[in-house]
Amino acid sequence: MNLSIIILAAGQSSRLGQPKQLLPYQKSTLIEHIIEQTKTVNATKTIVVLGAFANQIQPLLASANVEIILNEDWKRGMSKSLQKGLTQAQNSDAILILLSDQPFVNTELINQIIQKATSSDSPIIATKYNHILGVPALFKKETFQELMALNEQEGAKKVIKKYAVNNQVGIVDFEKGWIDIDTMEDYEKLINSKT
Repeated sequence: MNLSIIILAAGQSSRLGQPKQLLPYQKSTLIEHIIEQTKTVNATKTIVVLGAFANQIQPLLASANVEIILNEDWKRGMSKSLQKGLTQAQNSDAILILLSDQPFVNTELINQIIQKATSSDSPIIATKYNHILGVPALFKKETFQELMALNEQEGAKKVIKKYAVNNQVGIVDFEKGWIDIDTMEDYEKLINSKT
């Protein structure tokens, strides 16, 4: 399977007050951590979509062996970043969407999603946490048109929900998927936790 990984990292971290992508985590930063998790995965390329803090983040990724895409429309919602990345990955059989602020995403989880995709006819493989389906999620080519048609305030979850109604979503459990970094309190909890 010709797979492209798309890491969405264009947001302005408004509730945090500083770029969450650059918060220190496990000897690097959140953005470097998520990129590191993709390095040994069987993917054709990794695309990082930057926006609000591109000038600060991009130099950090100079040696990361990723394609960097700039979303100048980052204020218009996450769907614009997704569509920018997807445009770059149009020739792929599938895309895997990752966020830069889910610190417990790891290589093992990514491989589980890819394995499920190769052994399943489901057009989407999503992770499940807190009784919801979300990202990380893998979308096969037959869903690309619907992802490109999302409007500004819609996200990939809209497409996941549509396919889930017809039991067309493969599921990988991700117990800690609900943990993301939106506020300084979230970050302090992460840093102070022993898990």
